[in-house]
Amino acid sequence: MVQETRIERIVKGLKDNRPQLLRIVCSANDFQMALSALTFFLEEWDEDQKYTRVEIRKLKCYEAAWVVAFYRPFAKIGRSFTKTSRGVALSRKTIGVKFNDEDSKIFKKIKEVRNKVVAHSNEDEMHFRIDPFDMQDNEIKFPQMTFDDGLLFDRNECFTIEDLLHRMIHGVFTVIWEYTQKFPDDITFYKKPNT
Repeated sequence: MVQETRIERIVKGLKDNRPQLLRIVCSANDFQMALSALTFFLEEWDEDQKYTRVEIRKLKCYEAAWVVAFYRPFAKIGRSFTKTSRGVALSRKTIGVKFNDEDSKIFKKIKEVRNKVVAHSNEDEMHFRIDPFDMQDNEIKFPQMTFDDGLLFDRNECFTIEDLLHRMIHGVFTVIWEYTQKFPDDITFYKKPNT
């Protein structure tokens, strides 16, 4: 008897785990969104160039977009397949993506940046200054706020993330491909919000 491959076991398990299958399908979109935002970020960012505050904010918008989209599949939200209120999260094992030490380090940093800086404004992680200055002969004090608009990842980290995204997209599409080959009638559906 021939032993089942990892992908055959995963596909067979997904047949009875619709929430996990939906998470994998949604992850395809999340990872592609993250890769697009990262690509736009890298195309516009030159480490040696000086940027205005507004230009840095534009780069930070791309950075925030890829951080959130990258980590979204791994966040435990939505419907539960584990009978807990924590929800469905993607497992790297399910899509066959193994991490080396550098991958693990950058994945941890993305998770922390997402949770503490990008998705939630944790004041413990914020760097800013506020100073009042006088207006109209000292009768009015105007608050001047200055935030650190520095970027959170360096170029080498971005290239590691780009590689991870390509591998995760490949892993997700491999699972979806194999599921489609095994259960073509089951993969034909239209998912609407709240259904």
